[in-house]
Amino acid sequence: MSYPYIQARNHGGTQTTVRRLVIHGTVTPCDRGWARRVANDFHTTTRDASAHYVIDPGEIIQCLTERTIGYHAPPNTGSLGFELCDPQRGPSARWRDADHEAMLRRAAGLVRARAKAWGIPLVKLSVADLRAGRKGICGHSDVSVAWRLTDHVDPGTGFPWTHFMNLVKGEDDDMPDYVSVGVNGTQRVAPNTWTHVNWDREFADAGHQHADEGGWSVLNGPARFSLTVGLTIRGLPPGTEGQVRAVEADRDDAGDVQAGRVAEFVASSGDT
Repeated sequence: MSYPYIQARNHGGTQTTVRRLVIHGTVTPCDRGWARRVANDFHTTTRDASAHYVIDPGEIIQCLTERTIGYHAPPNTGSLGFELCDPQRGPSARWRDADHEAMLRRAAGLVRARAKAWGIPLVKLSVADLRAGRKGICGHSDVSVAWRLTDHVDPGTGFPWTHFMNLVKGEDDDMPDYVSVGVNGTQRVAPNTWTHVNWDREFADAGHQHADEGGWSVLNGPARFSLTVGLTIRGLPPGTEGQVRAVEADRDDAGDVQAGRVAEFVASSGDT
C-alpha cells in the first residue's frame, strides 16, 4: 500500500536491512491533520530530524523510503521510525480516547505490514534485546537507554505497550467482520447534481456497528473497512455520462469530509 509522501529534508544514506521498528511521540496534539504538519516540518527543518512514517487518527504520511536512513533514534541504521501524534504529557488514560485509539489501530496495521515485509517478528524488544541485535519493535526510550546517544523518552511511560502489541498481532482487533446494507426501494437521481444514496436497509450487521437511520451509512466507533457497491441506474438514455464516488464523513463534525475517487461511466442501453 502506498501513502501520501512528503520528503524529509535531512536523512542519512542507504540501508539494506531493517532490524527494529521504533515507535516515537511527536509532542503535538493527537488530531487529524497533524501527521501532515509534522511531515511538512521534516520537509523544511534544518535540524537533523526525520522519520519514515507519521501517523495521526486519520492519516499516515510517509517521509522517507524504507531503504533511506532516517534521523530519528541513533544509531539509526537498520531501523524504521514511526512518529505517533501525541502531546507526550497528560494522564496515561489519554491513550484510550477515541482519537488515540484510532491512531494506535492505524499505526498497528502499518507496523504489522512493515514487519512482515522485512521479516521482523512481532515482539517488543527489551534494552538487552536491542544490545544483542535481536529483531523486533521498541520505543525511542529503549534505544536511548541501550546506546545512550540521546535522552529521548518517547513514546512515554504511559504508552499502552500491551494493547498496542496486541493490535499489531491482531489480538485486540474487535472491528466488525462484515456489514452489509442496501436500500428498501427506488430512489430518484436528479441530473447535473450529486445525489446521496440512502442506505436504509440492513442485510448483515452482527456487531451492531451500523446505525440504521437512513441517510448516510453510519458506523459507530473506529472502523477499518473496504467498500464494495452494487448500483443499478435505470432510465438513462444511451450516451448519458455520469459519475459515482464514496464520501467518508464524521457525523459529529460536518466539516470533516473526505471524498473518494470519482468513477465515471457512460450509459449504454437498458439498466446501467
